[in-house]
Amino acid sequence: MNPEQLPGGRAGQPEALPTGRRIAYLLDQYLIFRPDLIRQWESGAGHDWQARLWHEVSAPFREQHPAALQARFIGRLEQAPALVPGLPERIAIFGVSALPPFYLQIFAALARHIEVSFYLLEPCEQFWGYISSVREQERTLRRAGKGASEAEQLHLEKGNRLLASMGQLGRDFLLLLEDAGDWQESEPALFAAPAGKDLLSCIQTDILDLKDRGPGEGPRKTISQQDDSVQVHSCHSPLRELEVLYDHLLDWFERDPGLAPRDILVMIPEIELYAPYIQAVFGSPEQRPSASHSASPTERRGRRAIWWKRSSPSSKWRTPALAPAGY
Repeated sequence: MNPEQLPGGRAGQPEALPTGRRIAYLLDQYLIFRPDLIRQWESGAGHDWQARLWHEVSAPFREQHPAALQARFIGRLEQAPALVPGLPERIAIFGVSALPPFYLQIFAALARHIEVSFYLLEPCEQFWGYISSVREQERTLRRAGKGASEAEQLHLEKGNRLLASMGQLGRDFLLLLEDAGDWQESEPALFAAPAGKDLLSCIQTDILDLKDRGPGEGPRKTISQQDDSVQVHSCHSPLRELEVLYDHLLDWFERDPGLAPRDILVMIPEIELYAPYIQAVFGSPEQRPSASHSASPTERRGRRAIWWKRSSPSSKWRTPALAPAGY
């Protein structure tokens, strides 16, 4: 394609470089998330500007890009005998919260020859792949042209509302694993119920058992006025948020001698926005007591920092594991 046809102007103009980068990133994502589209373009289908551009830029490596390599690799595994020389005896995948189907298809093909196990952190002991949030259910009903009173006809599962609204990434990954092949679930003994009696433990137990404590759907739990296992603070600025967090951290350390910094995780959206304030609040030992800290440059959308702490060693969040999940 002629560079002058790109949005941004003629080749060599500064505006063309950011546009070229965005297009390159888009094509790179197609290789992983839409390899079928890439293969269609290479077979002659598609005549829009993206297909024509791909033909131009991919000519030197037409058989070497990830989509082509994946297709050849899976094809050879499907035609290979039961024992394939050179493969390891076993593959174990740890700590992965999501994978595109591109990689799951590779692991599923390998699992026909060797053992493939996924070791996953799962919040719920029950299968929760089909639960949906209130917003998702409303969207499904609108598409089907039905009202709220007809929701049962579509067999929409609600499950735990908090898990349904905040666990969509894990839910979708669970369904992708189900579709990728036959896999064996772990024993229920790998899940550990929270031992505490506070509000946080109650929330964790409901998620673990896939229960929802809506009106009339279960006994109400009495919460002590001294229960501070879950707190919500409304602060007027990022600086004030960190000052409140700092004061609470010092209070928790003083009240619980067994509490260590490694037991606390602070999740912050838009870490770049908070970075100078973190240094100002936590990095001034001459003005405040010292508290060790480290910040990870992970970008997440949102506007409020949320943190959960353990109120005592016995009520520490114990995330259950699902393992192994061999095909």
